[in-house]
Formats: sequence, structure tokens, C-alpha cells
Amino acid sequence: MSNLFNKILVPYDGSSYADKALEIACRFSKDYGSKVRILYVIDASHAWVIVSGITLSLKEKLVSEAKKLLSKATEYAKEKYGIIVESKFRIGHPANDIIEEAEEWGADLIIIGAKGISGLKRLLLGSVAEAIAHHANCNVLIVR
Repeated sequence: MSNLFNKILVPYDGSSYADKALEIACRFSKDYGSKVRILYVIDASHAWVIVSGITLSLKEKLVSEAKKLLSKATEYAKEKYGIIVESKFRIGHPANDIIEEAEEWGADLIIIGAKGISGLKRLLLGSVAEAIAHHANCNVLIVR
């Protein structure tokens, strides 16, 4: 029997909800051989600050933070579940970029936390999860 979910996309921001989404994706991967990609989206609504004059240091800090979180998440998957997951970050509009990534990669399932970490530094997933549930072309699992 073929696996219903061959490619699982996990939008990730380091919140407890995102951690739970990653854990579920890792279980699918371990049990059914699904490929997992973790995606961190740096919200472009903050990009005007990045591009305007505050210099590159803010952008570099946000990118560095994204890379650290993704590294931690991929290491978790490897250590706890013995699986290798892909990771990627994008700068854009969270809901749109998550949906676009899912379509480009051919994801069968998006597993997303019901809420994220709010604030300038991190992606807010509450309204993003709702937008993804309404507009994604693949199945969406929202976890609490």
C-alpha cells in the first residue's frame, strides 16, 4: 500500500505548537517513510526595516535566528527519530510563502501549529494557520 502522505511540510517558528507539529511529522516519517521539510518564513512586513536604512545587521540577525532554529529542529528529528529532514527559510508573507512552498515541493500534507510565537522576531501562526487551512491545495493538519 502506498503512503498517503509522501511529502510533509512543517512551517516552523520554534514555538511549542510548531514543536508539536514537527513531532507529528517525524512520527509519520519514521512510520511511513514520508519526507519532511521544515520551513521558516521571515515575515516580509518587517523587510521595509531591513531594506530601508537600519542596515543589513537586522536582516542578518533574522536570517541567523532562522538558521539556528532550523538547525535545532533538524537535529531533534535526527536524534529522537533517526530521520533526516530538509530545512529551508524564506523571506516573504508567511501564509502565501507556506502555500507556495507546499505547491512547488509537491507536499501532500502541511502540519502546522495552531498558534506561533508573536512579536517582531518570529512568525505569527494563528491567522496563518487559518489562511493555510482555507487556501492550501493539499491536506492541512493543525495541531495544538
